[in-house]
Amino acid sequence: MLFRSVFKAIDTPEFALGLRTIEGATVGLNRLMEACAVWFATAPWEESKTWCHDRVEWLYQNFGVGWEEVFFAKRKSGIMGDLLIDDRAGNIFDFLHFEPGRTAILFKQPWNLHAIQAMEKRGNPYKDRLLIADGWDDVIDAVVELYPVTSKVLRSRE
Repeated sequence: MLFRSVFKAIDTPEFALGLRTIEGATVGLNRLMEACAVWFATAPWEESKTWCHDRVEWLYQNFGVGWEEVFFAKRKSGIMGDLLIDDRAGNIFDFLHFEPGRTAILFKQPWNLHAIQAMEKRGNPYKDRLLIADGWDDVIDAVVELYPVTSKVLRSRE
């Protein structure tokens, strides 16, 4: 019953427009966009007729990006890129498995703690290719560590 209520709310037109950003996201993403190319990969909500449009509008309102920088994909493993930052552990694992050599940052959230705890117990199968971030400061630190060429731009804003 609870899930049905939640899904019904998400299906509502303009639901995506009311979502709040994660603390530090606006500053963190703006810093990343100054230092390197950033694209947004987001999953569509198939039951909502307006989700994709609303999601792009939300991204524009919060980060100044439009349709040119947005991909809609349920599975993010096929997206070409050097780094994926995501809060869904399955997306991260698929991305890393699909093409060895890529790196990912798992943004810690309540819904992925089970995966993080399992890695802490059994070990991180991706070693230095998978980093865990508690917040946007951790994301910036990880990007500086992974891509030193970006450090001058990213650190100059502190």
